[in-house]
Amino acid sequence: MPRQATVSTGQTDPDRLRRLRLLNRVGCIGLPLVILLVLLVGWWTGGRWSERRLQQEIARLESAGVLLPPDDLIPHVPEGERNAADLYARAFLIHNFPPEEQSAIHDLETGGPQWLARVHEVVEQNRGYYELLDEATRTPACAFPVNWADPYASTPHFANYAKLREAARMLALRAELLAAAGDYDGALESCATAVRLAEHVKLEPSIIGQLVAYAIQQIALGRLNEVLQWGTPTPEACRRLFDQIGSIDQIGPSVRAVQGELTLEGMAIFAMTRAGDAKALAPMLDLPDAAIAAYASYGRPLLIADQTTYLHHMEKRIAAYARPAVAAGDLLEEAHAILEEAPGYRSVITQQLAFPGPSIGLRTRDEIAAHLGAIQIALALKVFQRDHDRYPDTLAELAVEGWSLPKDPFAVPEADYRYRREGGGFVVWSLGPDLANDFGVSQQDRLRAPPTKEARGRALRTVDYDIVVRCPN
Repeated sequence: MPRQATVSTGQTDPDRLRRLRLLNRVGCIGLPLVILLVLLVGWWTGGRWSERRLQQEIARLESAGVLLPPDDLIPHVPEGERNAADLYARAFLIHNFPPEEQSAIHDLETGGPQWLARVHEVVEQNRGYYELLDEATRTPACAFPVNWADPYASTPHFANYAKLREAARMLALRAELLAAAGDYDGALESCATAVRLAEHVKLEPSIIGQLVAYAIQQIALGRLNEVLQWGTPTPEACRRLFDQIGSIDQIGPSVRAVQGELTLEGMAIFAMTRAGDAKALAPMLDLPDAAIAAYASYGRPLLIADQTTYLHHMEKRIAAYARPAVAAGDLLEEAHAILEEAPGYRSVITQQLAFPGPSIGLRTRDEIAAHLGAIQIALALKVFQRDHDRYPDTLAELAVEGWSLPKDPFAVPEADYRYRREGGGFVVWSLGPDLANDFGVSQQDRLRAPPTKEARGRALRTVDYDIVVRCPN
């Protein structure tokens, strides 16, 4: 039979149409689900990879001695030994000096007979206080009661820091009274007590602790300058203080302090963020609770990257603090570059924790080191003058006498301090932070010279000065 022609009616098979609609619905719903699943798997995989990388970085820094465990940083008192902090606490309790009078007494550079009479009364009224300070500074172990497990632990300790600074000022006051009475050995020993006090504060693994220690050292050094200008202590007293200063380590404690900031503050805050402890973090981070909670949960890979950025930044900071300030510039720039190059969404907490400015206390630390070295040389010069009835023409003569003199921390390459005889006395100086020889012009000289307030402000901001010890006789 002949084949019949198929006639198109223009209508679609109903079953086929239903299938097309079903596929369309599945595609509209399923494709986004597939894409979302791929993104979640990628997010999860990226988080796991970032976590492994973070743990590798932590292990590397621990192996290199950069990231230390808390017990290696926190001051401890060996069993059976006394704690100097207990002696300081007893001294603070019996301190008898009205706060409203302290500024008037401490801030006077020269006070005359009435002022000295009042200083004598203050010293006599605080005899037991001074005895406890002397005893405490000769006690090796010192650990103040601080909860270092709390990243905000140093806050209640600020009151102690203020009392320790006041103790240094009281010791300087006693030194002035003794020097005025001609007891230069006693004055030197009172300053030595303040220097030992600073060493106890430097045991604290925090930057604020180091800054307080530097303030105490500056108080002691200022009074030591005056004592050596007024008279000559005995050779025995000079040698004792020379050796005491020679044993001071300025760099090591500052490195431990930055390591303390890393371990006891930074790592603790990241751990709290991971745990979603938004309320505990609120005082430390300038972020809303909801943002912290979201960052800890949904933004976990970003949080991990944030912590990795922080570790890299702090590694450079710690390496910088292990160097003299004159050699730390490149590492500080690298640390700053890490912060600059990290995207903001991957450094939310790092930006909250990172150090402001190029350094905290780094230049001050080395200026004090330079001043301590200059004082050491001045003490050796005083002994030489006693032995030979004259000051040496060069510092080389001191080396012949067996003195092991420090090098100038601001000299590049390494070099001796500068020295010259001046009238009946001498001047010893370090090049200072500008690394240039200003021939014994100190910061105080610069501040005295400008005739206007604006010029004095500019002089205060400049580093164009030497670190100087000058004795007129």
